[in-house]
Amino acid sequence: MASPSPPLIIQPRAKHTATVIWLHGLGDTGEGWCSICRDVFRGMSWVKFVFPTAPVRPVTLNMGMPMPSWFDIHGLSEAAQQDSAGIEASRAEVQRMLEAEVAAGINPARIVLAGFSQGGALALYTALRQGRRVGGVVGCSTWLVRHTEFLAGEWAVEEANKQTPVLLCHGEADPLVRMAFGKRTAAGLQGTGQPVTFKTYAGMGHSSCPEEMADVAAFLETCLPTSLSRGSSSGNLAKSLPTPKSDEEIRELGVKALKLYLSSFGIDHSACVEKHEMVTLALATVAPAAAAGEASDG
Repeated sequence: MASPSPPLIIQPRAKHTATVIWLHGLGDTGEGWCSICRDVFRGMSWVKFVFPTAPVRPVTLNMGMPMPSWFDIHGLSEAAQQDSAGIEASRAEVQRMLEAEVAAGINPARIVLAGFSQGGALALYTALRQGRRVGGVVGCSTWLVRHTEFLAGEWAVEEANKQTPVLLCHGEADPLVRMAFGKRTAAGLQGTGQPVTFKTYAGMGHSSCPEEMADVAAFLETCLPTSLSRGSSSGNLAKSLPTPKSDEEIRELGVKALKLYLSSFGIDHSACVEKHEMVTLALATVAPAAAAGEASDG
């Protein structure tokens, strides 16, 4: 199992009073979400964002192909074998990241664990097994790992985090982690009294969209408020979607930020595979429309 690269970090621009640890999905890296979060959450100047990359390991689901993965995945059904050892090893690694933030002076109640797909599953599991209260959990297009053991009472949410707020977001058209998984995860936790908000997005597959990221921004500001930014509001953060002002700024956007940018204008980018294809599409469609809008405003 190859060692991961050091986490990417977005340092706070104001006094550091809170931290978000964001875990990527299967086959991705920390860089994939770092670029989009830099754009979407740039209004949260008091928050440090940490984006670790999972170790490279063979993944049974993908015919044993090595890729960044927090734990092995044997299948996409609820009855599929689970890699309990891998889950626990990665939980311990995320725990070390959390402890490093506490050692740096951040109250654990000012730390949110978040992630997408496999990363969201690990974030949710790690937070719920914490002996100290964390600020919140965000899980996008995700599920509850070791769910059969949870339902059987073999593991439970730690007392410290039984009232920790959880935001679960899911695309209604997700073909990989079906929305039913998200629904059952939310219902199972709500059945124990956990405060869970479950949001769905019409037409969204196993990806993200501007509406989802706006909801995540609002949730993070609720969990991690600050007196350093009194003028900020969840509404302002919700508007912190990519807004490049020039062709050059469009070219500098990351892949996920480009997808959000195109989606915010209703542009279908499903045929784009490479970043340069998305850039070309944005320059050919969004940029002229935006320019026309500015001209009419004048």
